[in-house]
Amino acid sequence: MRDIRDIPMLREALMAATIAVASGACAQAPQGAPAAAAVRAPIIADAEPQVSADIGALLAVIGGAGGVAPERLTDKARAVLDGPRGQEIKSLLQACMPAQALQLLARQVDGEDRHYRYRLPCAPAPLQVDISFNKAARVDTLSVRRE
Repeated sequence: MRDIRDIPMLREALMAATIAVASGACAQAPQGAPAAAAVRAPIIADAEPQVSADIGALLAVIGGAGGVAPERLTDKARAVLDGPRGQEIKSLLQACMPAQALQLLARQVDGEDRHYRYRLPCAPAPLQVDISFNKAARVDTLSVRRE
């Protein structure tokens, strides 16, 4: 078995990494120093703008005083919104009203289910919204958190 130091490309990479560590280029920030800005997921093209608009309207209802029509939610999603996590979601969304346009970050189809991830611009930090729909186009899962 060959030693990786015998392979020229790997040897150069190993040397560069050793120099970077020795010079402090890879050192951790001193305690109390501000953390570097988190890398945010890029926005992707939205091939379903009507779906995004519908989700934005749904989030506005959840963040507002109105209730979501029962036929829009599965029992699982209704249980989340009616529980303590639902109160947290409502509080996060209320702080962002009136809502700005959603930014699509990811879309995935899993059989007949569709999963979306959005960024909702909001001060002081944007929110990340994950939502999935079942085959009957009812909200099956919903989570909202600070990005």
